[in-house]
Amino acid sequence: MSTRTPIYLLVIALLIAGSALIAHRNIQGNIPLLPNTKQNFWDIEATVIFRAQNTPVQLSLSRPVNQPNFEIMDEAAASPGYGLTLTEDTKSPQVQWTKRSARGEQRLYYRIIAREDADISGAITTPPSARNHDIWSEPNLTAANELILTAWQLSADPYSFTRELLKLINSPKANQNVRLLLNSNTNLGDLVVRLLNHADIPANQVSVLKLEDGRRRQSLDRYIRVWSDTKSQLFNPKTGSMGLPQDTFLWESQGQPILQVEGGSNSKVEFSVRKRVETAAIANQLHQADVLNFSIAALPL
Repeated sequence: MSTRTPIYLLVIALLIAGSALIAHRNIQGNIPLLPNTKQNFWDIEATVIFRAQNTPVQLSLSRPVNQPNFEIMDEAAASPGYGLTLTEDTKSPQVQWTKRSARGEQRLYYRIIAREDADISGAITTPPSARNHDIWSEPNLTAANELILTAWQLSADPYSFTRELLKLINSPKANQNVRLLLNSNTNLGDLVVRLLNHADIPANQVSVLKLEDGRRRQSLDRYIRVWSDTKSQLFNPKTGSMGLPQDTFLWESQGQPILQVEGGSNSKVEFSVRKRVETAAIANQLHQADVLNFSIAALPL
């Protein structure tokens, strides 16, 4: 054997290891191969505003998770004088603030950086658990059953049923059954979810944010997620359209309250959005380090 053979083998092994590491970072970490590749980043800040009542305060704000087309790269919260906890529930994570006593108007801040990438698949979601159908008394029960029967006869699956149901509810010539149910339910989304659950179709409301660069004091919109076996689609309850518009970010997907406050009143959440276009080098710095995804830029300053 030539004396140079071990050197050649070492060089080959290093090339293979380096190529494997690059491939891993590109596939698992979604880090582009070329450092000058441009990517869209969205800075989203949620401002929680409420009036404290000079009593112990507890607040919970839902946190978003990775989803199709978006990956959460970083998150932070600003809460002077408050205890802070980021819960790691994979389905419905929250940021929680606590304080022994507070008085007057309070402002708390939570910020994320989301990277836009069409190759991101997002977290696996499952249908919600079955709901109680005993939710109406007469005459609302009869009105709901007749409305469901009409939509059922005009549809073939959960998605077409939802479309037909929304057509009936949003029609300018809505019949007396629709008018009765709308008068008894102040929230359109709640009514549609109740009707779908009553028809044995799993569904829940979700909260979405329209991504527009420079927007401030923005609120969340409510969509309806409808399940057909293990797959789901989102519907706009006001228009009946299926799917999310472009540049729409799913903030909460389990039908849970966005904000829960104990020890305060007049609470609300306002969102501000800013878009940045950065290179792959910045994406590499933002990506969390692990055993096979490390770099000098990922080390603490």
